[in-house]
Amino acid sequence: MITLRFVEGGGWDSKVIRWATRCPWSHVEYMWSDTETLGAMLQGGVAIRNLTDKNYKNITATEIWGIECTADQEKQFRIFLFSQTGKPYDWRAIVSFVLGSRIWTKVGAWFCSKIAADGLEIIDLLKLPSNIPVSLITPRDVWMEIAALSITRLTVKLDFKRLK
Repeated sequence: MITLRFVEGGGWDSKVIRWATRCPWSHVEYMWSDTETLGAMLQGGVAIRNLTDKNYKNITATEIWGIECTADQEKQFRIFLFSQTGKPYDWRAIVSFVLGSRIWTKVGAWFCSKIAADGLEIIDLLKLPSNIPVSLITPRDVWMEIAALSITRLTVKLDFKRLK
C-alpha cells in the first residue's frame, strides 16, 4: 500500500496555496513509516522528515489515504521518491499557482504535488490529463485523483485529524 498524507497548513505560504488552488490541502507527501514522511517542502527541499519536524508546527489538519497496489508498484514508487532526496524545492512553480498558468518550473527541482503525481504516474496508478503539465498539478488535483481511484481500486481513507 502507498500511503499519502494531505496537509492543511496554517502558515502564510500554506494559506496562499490553499486560496490559489481552492482546496483545504496545501501539501501532500508520502508516509513511508508511521513517524516519517518523504516529500518536497520549501525548507529542505525533497527530504525524509519526522512528524515532529519544525516544518509541521503550523499544521491544522491532515488526511491520510492508503492506495492499494502491487508490491512491485510500491517498490518502484519508493525507489523513485527516495532517488529524489536532496533535490531542491521548486518555489517558482508555486508562484505560478498564484499568478496563473505559467510554466516557471526549474528542472531538477520539485514541489510536493509534482513529485507525488509523477511517482503515481510512473507506476500507472494515476493518469494525468495530457493537457495539464505535471508542473501545474496542485495538492487539490492529487487529492481529487486519489479520491477518484476509489471507484476503480480499493482505496481506503485511513484518517482525518483536525489539529487546531
